Amino acid sequence: GGGNDFYIDDINVYDLASIGIEENINLFVQIHPNPTNNYFEVTGDFEMAQLELMNIHGQILTNKNILQGEKISVEGLSSGIYVVKIVDGNRVSYRRVVVGR
Repeated sequence: GGGNDFYIDDINVYDLASIGIEENINLFVQIHPNPTNNYFEVTGDFEMAQLELMNIHGQILTNKNILQGEKISVEGLSSGIYVVKIVDGNRVSYRRVVVGR
């Protein structure tokens, strides 16, 4: 070798966007009432799931396990738009909820 040999071994490159899409099996979720001022109810094709309620900056305000049909209080939140992430196993759904006063 004249010093110009270059070897790469065991390198795996993944496209995270396509992996996320492939693993994101549809999870049907509805949020109502929406807009809301004191609570919203989460319904869908799950029995129990993990809920994350985030503000528009991605800060997690609530992180809890919920049952289908459970009411989630938003009484302490300012008016605005929030994101609800529901996770049931490998199924994920994002929904927007508007809190108005």
